[in-house]
Amino acid sequence: MVRWVAAGLAAASLAATTPAWATAKYAAKEKKACTYCHVAADSTKLNAKGTYYKAHKLSLAGLPPAYVSSWRVEAPADARRAALLDADGKHSMRVATLGAGTTLTLHKIADGKTATDTTVDLGPKAAQFVAGSFAGNTSAGCILVPGAVYVKKGDAYSKIASPSVEAITGSVRFTDGAECAFFFDGAGQPAVWTVKPDAADGLGYGPSMVMPDQGAGTYSWLTAKMPVDALAALGWPSDLIKTGIFGLVDARADNTLSAWVIMGEGAEAKIVLTDMAAIATGSVKPLWTSPKLAGSVLDVTYGLDPKDGKTWGFLVLTAGKDNTGRTLEFFALD
Repeated sequence: MVRWVAAGLAAASLAATTPAWATAKYAAKEKKACTYCHVAADSTKLNAKGTYYKAHKLSLAGLPPAYVSSWRVEAPADARRAALLDADGKHSMRVATLGAGTTLTLHKIADGKTATDTTVDLGPKAAQFVAGSFAGNTSAGCILVPGAVYVKKGDAYSKIASPSVEAITGSVRFTDGAECAFFFDGAGQPAVWTVKPDAADGLGYGPSMVMPDQGAGTYSWLTAKMPVDALAALGWPSDLIKTGIFGLVDARADNTLSAWVIMGEGAEAKIVLTDMAAIATGSVKPLWTSPKLAGSVLDVTYGLDPKDGKTWGFLVLTAGKDNTGRTLEFFALD
């Protein structure tokens, strides 16, 4: 999972005297911009990523993940949840926001603002919705709530009753590309679902899930919202679980799984990407820390940037001071 940007990486080991053919060779190899490894104001100097590349035998493998704020827009004033959804199976991504009621609104992001695409009434358990490519990566994204699945037919979403789903914890993407919804109560084996539009209840069973500290090579990413006491039972530090929002991510698709959590509250809130082994011991070893967010965190999800459909990253929904105003911000993998 890397940020694809236009042409030309100058290899990090190159000095000012490096031949042009070598620059072009490494540019093609890594599919990065020159400034990925070189200081923009002086191309003869290396930045931190370039220094890493040079020190690791001209390889970016194992490079610690980092994210940059790609865009920020105002969200509907009553938004309380947010998600990302592929509108057509071709990475035409939409931002889904749930307001104070039961209506989910799908937005396009353009010209620095949200534009309403369509709406879906999710019913009384709307607050637990998850959205994703649960029917396969070449199908339009689906929405799952306790008791129902919503699948796209034409330009609208149709409801399929699914009474066996009583609660939802989050969504997960496996390394083979399968996306699923799941429920985990802090003990036992999670229930994992795919979407099968032709099934009577719209559901199929997904792959088995493993514990977070065993998930390297199994998970590409996971996003979840769990009760604080359930997270505490897993041994997570108390200052990391106040929101109940957390996740896992193999940011560079190299079977290195990290955990992400929310640290701080209100205007001090940040996303922190941390070493999985550290979390397991009840501590934090930050790999990357976001700048201060726009306000109190209401929701975080992981997925493709709605602006380009190519770049993976975090979508964050925040509320301003005294719970007024809403902001959507996307942090793209650098």
